[in-house]
Amino acid sequence: MNIIKQLCKYLQNEIEVESTLPYIEDYVISGTSTAGTKSREEIFTREILCPAILKFFNIEVKSQLNLTDEQIIQGLGTEGYDKIEGFGFTPSKGKKYFFTKGQAIAKEPPQAWFKNSNKNLTAYAPCPDFAIKAPLPMNIIGETKYFTSGSEKSAIKELYNDLKQVMFYLGAFSEYQDALLLVADASPNHTFY
Repeated sequence: MNIIKQLCKYLQNEIEVESTLPYIEDYVISGTSTAGTKSREEIFTREILCPAILKFFNIEVKSQLNLTDEQIIQGLGTEGYDKIEGFGFTPSKGKKYFFTKGQAIAKEPPQAWFKNSNKNLTAYAPCPDFAIKAPLPMNIIGETKYFTSGSEKSAIKELYNDLKQVMFYLGAFSEYQDALLLVADASPNHTFY
């Protein structure tokens, strides 16, 4: 099995919403996540997803990889990586772009782009939620979405926009070959299912 497919299958099995949802709420209530308490998506990424990715490489496939712990750390990146054991870099390059991932899917350009605007042009430094690179045997830029409510139509629209955001990252971070969108469906009726 392709290692990317193996990772996806592993994450799907490890991160089922019904088993992780109570943990997310506990982090929100207790305020113990290094991601803070405002964004369930950031808490999910930092406290659930990143440890699962680390476990995949350190336990599930380590014998196949023939890599040291330090080499695995060098290949794993996430926002706030310095607060997560086992991750060694931030996916952000520090390079500036004319729009954010949200603006990349907007129907209209930013107001500052218009001649009569009194707003200054702003450059942004985007940062994908996670990345996996050499010396690990894949080269992936990743984005996480935590879906909490909505209809089937809103879920499809959200998925459509999220895929465009991931493609923005794949284009902006050209050193990566693949993109992975991980959607956690925490909606009461599991709209994404």
